[in-house]
Amino acid sequence: MLVLCGGCYLSHGLEEGSRDGGFVPDGRVDARPPAADAGLHDARADSTLDAPADSGRDADTRDSGGRLDSGSGDASDCVLPVEAYPERDVCRPETGDCIARCGTDQPCIVLCLRSDPTCQACAVRNALACFNSTPCEPLYAPTSCCVVHMCSLTEVDEILNVCTALACGDEIQAYADCAIADSRARCRRAIADCGLPPTLLGF
Repeated sequence: MLVLCGGCYLSHGLEEGSRDGGFVPDGRVDARPPAADAGLHDARADSTLDAPADSGRDADTRDSGGRLDSGSGDASDCVLPVEAYPERDVCRPETGDCIARCGTDQPCIVLCLRSDPTCQACAVRNALACFNSTPCEPLYAPTSCCVVHMCSLTEVDEILNVCTALACGDEIQAYADCAIADSRARCRRAIADCGLPPTLLGF
């Protein structure tokens, strides 16, 4: 299952791959899904990888691997709000067609969403809102705090990107796996409410 793990290579930086993976600069999508490994090596070669030069946290808030110690301190200031998107059927038809061709290939799905920001916001918010309505909701706080501190995210819409996958892959994977095991069909329907074919966005 492609589930935002450390090996996933998502929206940020994969725009590099869109130059040669079947996607065109003006946002149109051709009949071929993008190559699954587009941009991966470039992303790994870039040691900065979107992580801020100074995250504003003391060194003792990271573990030996440089990962956020989500068990220390008050996490309330780093838990990004999540609510289901207020409208339905906001995705463009061509975005749905693109995602249908991707199947469960998450990098492909992310590139489809990048050409339709409103659809991306709807799909991600509905997915996370559904995840948080399961018994797995307590896993959201460490996930959110990791992406805030390690990748400077300010909203959940951009949670699918290279930095979050590499810096917070363990937290995101545990959270998504738990929620999908509990409510796979319901969360699939919530994402489809955006006007997409049945999908879990590759989670």
